[in-house]
Amino acid sequence: MVCSKCGNIVPDGTQVCSYCGSSMVQNFNNQMVQNNNGLTKKQKGIILSLLSLVFILLVIVAFYIVKDSKVVTLNDGSRTIMIYMVGSNLESDSKIATSEIENINPDDIDLDKTNVLLYTGGTEKWHNFIKNDENAIYQLKEDGFEKLEVYDKKNMGDYNTLLSFLNYGYDKYETQYYDLILYNHGGAIQGAIYDDFTNDNLSLEEFGKALKESSFNENNKLNTVLFRTCLNGTIEVASVFAPYAKYMIASEEITNGQTGESVLNFINEIDKDDDGIEYGKKFIEAYEEQMENIDPLGFATVPMYSIIDLSKIAEVNELLDDFISGIDLKKSYNDIVRVRSNMYQYGYTSFNESVYDTVDLYTLVSNLSKYSDKDSEKLLKKIDEAVIYNWSDEKESHGLSVYFPYNGKPNYQAKFLDVYRGLDTTNTYFKFIGQFNSFSTSKGITSFSKSDLTHNQISIDNNKEFSLKLTDEQARDYADSIYMVFRKKEDNTFNPIYSSDNTILTESGELKSNISNNLIKLYDKSDNNDDGEYLTLVERGSDSNRLLTTGAVLHSFSGESIADWKTEASTVYFEVKDGVPNISKYVKIDSEKGASVTILNSEDYTDIEFVSSRYKILDEKGNYTPDWDNNGIISGYGVEMKNIGLKLSSLDDNGDYYCVFKIRDIYGNVYYSKLLSIK
Repeated sequence: MVCSKCGNIVPDGTQVCSYCGSSMVQNFNNQMVQNNNGLTKKQKGIILSLLSLVFILLVIVAFYIVKDSKVVTLNDGSRTIMIYMVGSNLESDSKIATSEIENINPDDIDLDKTNVLLYTGGTEKWHNFIKNDENAIYQLKEDGFEKLEVYDKKNMGDYNTLLSFLNYGYDKYETQYYDLILYNHGGAIQGAIYDDFTNDNLSLEEFGKALKESSFNENNKLNTVLFRTCLNGTIEVASVFAPYAKYMIASEEITNGQTGESVLNFINEIDKDDDGIEYGKKFIEAYEEQMENIDPLGFATVPMYSIIDLSKIAEVNELLDDFISGIDLKKSYNDIVRVRSNMYQYGYTSFNESVYDTVDLYTLVSNLSKYSDKDSEKLLKKIDEAVIYNWSDEKESHGLSVYFPYNGKPNYQAKFLDVYRGLDTTNTYFKFIGQFNSFSTSKGITSFSKSDLTHNQISIDNNKEFSLKLTDEQARDYADSIYMVFRKKEDNTFNPIYSSDNTILTESGELKSNISNNLIKLYDKSDNNDDGEYLTLVERGSDSNRLLTTGAVLHSFSGESIADWKTEASTVYFEVKDGVPNISKYVKIDSEKGASVTILNSEDYTDIEFVSSRYKILDEKGNYTPDWDNNGIISGYGVEMKNIGLKLSSLDDNGDYYCVFKIRDIYGNVYYSKLLSIK
């Protein structure tokens, strides 16, 4: 050991230096005392210094890792657009996805600043360069889409597949903006993206799981999520995406597409200075242009899209819960069921009444405001703030819908209420609609149950206005109704020629409707007779949008062989302008995968068969048959597409016509009035 005073070396353990006489005890204590681990204090200091250095280095590395994977700092307008595309039957049957892809033009896009990625799969048949037996990622290059990655065929309705694409786009490309486009069918709070091979789709829970496990979070959000789907413009969908994206672009209603048309061509117009709002507006403008091409008169179309500021959604949910907590459902149930029954409902078709049960949130709150002891103004204002931009022809639609079970089938209602159970965003509202659903489907006893509705007074005046007088008790228990007009056939069956929900219950308890000049006859223009047959028309909608539809089967017999022939079931939409009826569009019916979006091109078909039906309402003795509505016989009227003749008609001929009211009470029970002969 070394003497700290004279510097001479002395034997270990020496207490007094033999050279200078200095005490060695203090030095010994300072330099040679061992710690509990057998290390000297000096060694311990060195190790602590090294550990501190390592810690500092780890902090620095961690900082850059977090910065690289979680925080975007660029401000140069660069953008990565990630298109998650399941062509589904939209592509297999109608080549719509191909039309979309072909209209994204690299010549119009700054590829140095904009990365357009395309993830494909879940489709039985493609009509372009994409293969159906694999999943793949493509990037838009100067000569079109170039394949970057190939995977075994994966389920596009599995959250892991979406997750891998989100992380791929983020990890491979460093840009200021990241935009996600979801392309396929949509099903409101059922989710979206229906895979052809698995019949699976991405639920809201799966969307949330994919986003939570992705690189996107509160500090590093997707710029936009765009639903090129139907019906996903709901607050429930917005709530799932709010923690992970800034803006959502979606439609409350069914959206449309057609072969040869494109909406994704809006990507050609994106500028580096466009934020999420401008990006969304350019998409909506492209959709608006498509709809003008598909349905130029716009009479039978209810197009809509909105841009949602997702940062406002949490507060909307909080205010919604507070507002709903002020409603005594048991006290106001009868009134609330009538409010709900008369609201415009999204996703309706004549063949498949909407199972999705979504209504406009702003309109719902407005209509319920008189039944809540909580002020609605703050909530309505916050909804307005959340909906930054709303394009709609429907005056009840303010850009954000909400699930409210009423018309859907019981199995769908149970499924969708389960969705709410897992959202954990609006607990009070969830309990409210759950209790409402329990009441409305209870099949409880009402005044209608205790009396025979066929004994109520029913009348018709010279203006073809039907009237059914309800008792005070029935008016209290009334929810909604439709009326049906029949033409009696020679075989004593009744052919429905008109059905409408355009009924009014007056304060005096009279249920009223009107049929004047709303009928359409079909005739074959190749004949010399334009008398024709009545079409079975269904009228539904709101005061601002009355949709007039019927069902039809379209045939194409123009192929060289029978194998080339094709048949499509469709909903036919009509417009009546200046007293002249015309067909506005043919919408493909697809009840298996989300809502229908395909508008069929009539030029692709040679023949059409309009669906009709007949019912045996009276028995052999002329007595009313209560269950007649379940015993219909389906038939049809066929004509070549080129020979379709339509004319507006009333009940002025010598036919034998009848009217009946179909009434639903507050507990979902259905009753029919007696047949009223129309003379």
